[in-house]
Formats: sequence, structure tokens, C-alpha cells
Amino acid sequence: MEREEKRDVILGITASIAAYKGLEVARLLRKEGYNVKIVLTPDAKQFVSPLVAGVLSQNEVYSEFFVSQTVPIHVKLADADLVLVAPASYDFINKVAAGIADNVLLATVATTRAPVVLVPAMEERLWENKVLQENVRKLSEVMGYKIIEPEEGELASGKIGKGRMRNPEEIVKFVKKILDKKSLAGKTMVVTAGPTREYIDAVRFISNPASGKMGYAIAEEIRDRGGHVILIAGPTGLEKPVGVEFVQVESTEEMLNAVVENLEKAKALIMCAAPTDFKPVKRYDKKLKKDAKFEPKFEPTPDVLEITRKRYPDKIIIGFALETEFMVWNGVEKLRKKGLDMIVVNNPKTFGRDDIEAIIVDRGLKIWDIGKVSKRKLSKIIVDEVENFLIFDEKR
Repeated sequence: MEREEKRDVILGITASIAAYKGLEVARLLRKEGYNVKIVLTPDAKQFVSPLVAGVLSQNEVYSEFFVSQTVPIHVKLADADLVLVAPASYDFINKVAAGIADNVLLATVATTRAPVVLVPAMEERLWENKVLQENVRKLSEVMGYKIIEPEEGELASGKIGKGRMRNPEEIVKFVKKILDKKSLAGKTMVVTAGPTREYIDAVRFISNPASGKMGYAIAEEIRDRGGHVILIAGPTGLEKPVGVEFVQVESTEEMLNAVVENLEKAKALIMCAAPTDFKPVKRYDKKLKKDAKFEPKFEPTPDVLEITRKRYPDKIIIGFALETEFMVWNGVEKLRKKGLDMIVVNNPKTFGRDDIEAIIVDRGLKIWDIGKVSKRKLSKIIVDEVENFLIFDEKR
């Protein structure tokens, strides 16, 4: 790996008898050319020497919050390309899930926006504990963390069971797959997110409760696969994702113009936004008084999907549909009417939440019920399908 391509990996080691394997992970990561910075939990120093960890990583080893009187080190460490915790103890995993950040490693995991990989190591009964399993599911499906599950083998107690940390070679191979394999490298995607607003007067508007979380998750997934993302978002209140090109819009017409303009340089559009369907025929420049006499009249807003498809007949376009009944039927009708490659039909009950209930219909009329999943997990499913369309269309 060339020097300019070197990636920063934070390697966390927790208090576990398997901590010595974490040092071997550090050695192998260095051998692959990664810049490794080791963070030890306070009790981990009982299992591995900070001196040895520093020699193997060729970097300073961190375990205290302040390296000076003013700078919390976890803020700097959080900017790494990947955070790997190997081994991750029972206590550590449960603390992460609970949002506890009372040591440098926990605070780094809580602060980072980089991919997080946890490698559990513990006794079988602890691994099977229902609280731990629920927290592992939460971290995987809601937070998007990668979990390298333990294998069956001899444990610290001398018993044979599932809980043994995976071997360092497997862990490093997994890390390489995340950091080095960029399946969407060189490809640009347009993603829309959130609601739009149509103003009645200077302060009142028509809108909907779309949160934008689904669109943001899709944008981050494309980014993590090496793609260039143009995220066109209505008013959401969400923090702008790092590493994506961001376009702020407010009205449906503004969203349409931004989509048409940017799709020219993109391979695909994932229209996750929920544009407002109607707007007032007349917008009042001043705030209407409560006792004002007026009869509001409305007209349809531009149909972003329909207009965009006519403008770009050869682009891959994925739509979303919000339906309260006949989800499959309405989804198929919208797919056909607007010439989409795929449509995701979802239920409004999940507005604003981290999970979603969805049915997907593709251009071959393959229908599958995703059920209730996290928006992060659905984003992976959607981007997988976009990749399949790209491969198929390039071969035609």
C-alpha cells in the first residue's frame, strides 16, 4: 500500500484474556500498511503492556482522556478511517449500547463517524446472555456497527463453547474488506431526503413529518462503498453527513430543479424524499392575521419522479411510495406509471423512527416483503440492488 493511501485504524483493546490477540491484530494491520493507534481501557493494562502495544503499533498508546490539560484525545481519535475493538468484552459492548462513555475507548466509539467493528470475546454463557444479544442486535441493526461473532473453541475457563475471539488473520481480512474494497468508487449517485415545504404566507406552510433519516442512511451507505453522493435534502434538522456533497432545498420545485441539474453527472437517483403534493395557488408575502378572510386554493406540485424520468430515460431511478393500504398494488402501479427501476413502499407509522416497514418491487415485478427492519439495514438492501442494476445495465 502506498504511503499516501495509508488509512488510520484505531484499535481498542478491552480487559479480556484474549487481549494478547489484539496485539497480534496490531502487528498484522501494520504489516498491511495501516497507521494503527492503540487505545486501552483502564483494566486492559492489567492484560497487556502499554510499552509492548506502543512498540507493535509504532505510535503512542492512549488510555487517558487528556494528553494535555485542554485536549480530550477521543475527539482527535474519532477522525480515524475505522475503529476496531478486538477483543470487545461483555461489559464494553453493553456500555456502548447504553451510550456510556466513561473511558477514552468508549468515548471514541461514541464520537466517531467512521465504521465501527466489534470483535467479542467472552465465556459462552455471557455471549448467550439475552441482554448482550439484544445489545449486539441493536448495535448491528440500528447503529450499523459490524460484529465479528466469536467462534467455538477453548475458553479461558477451559470449557469448550462459543465465545472465543476470532483469529487475528480473519479480523484483519475483514478490516481490509471494509477499507479497501470500494464497489462504487468512481460512481456518482443522487439521493433525496426529507420533506418539502409549500408556503401559504410568510410563516405558514404545508408539509409532512418525513424525518430524512432513510435518505441520509442511504447516502452514508453509498459513501462507505466509495461512491460520490449528492444529497439533496429538504428541511430535516439532521446534521449534514460527512463526506457527501450536500444541496439544501425547501420547496418541491427547488428539489426538482436540483435533481434535474445534478442527475446529468450521476448514474442513479434514489428518490427517498417525500415532496409535498400540493401548494397554494397564491402565496401571501405577509403573515395573515387570524381573522383574515381568505379561501385557500391548492394546485399540484411538480411530480419530481415523472419529470425526471422523461428527462433521463436511461438513468437508474429508485422511488419511494408512502401507502396506508393496498401497498403492493399501489406500489406496482406507481412503478409502472413512472417508469421506475425499483420502488420501496413504506408505511407512515415509521415516520421519524429508526426502523421502517417496507415492501420492495423491482422492474421485473419481483416483490419481497422486507418486514420491519432498521433504516440502516434497509439502506444496505437498497444500495445492493442499485449495484446489481449497474452491473446488469453495463453488460447490456
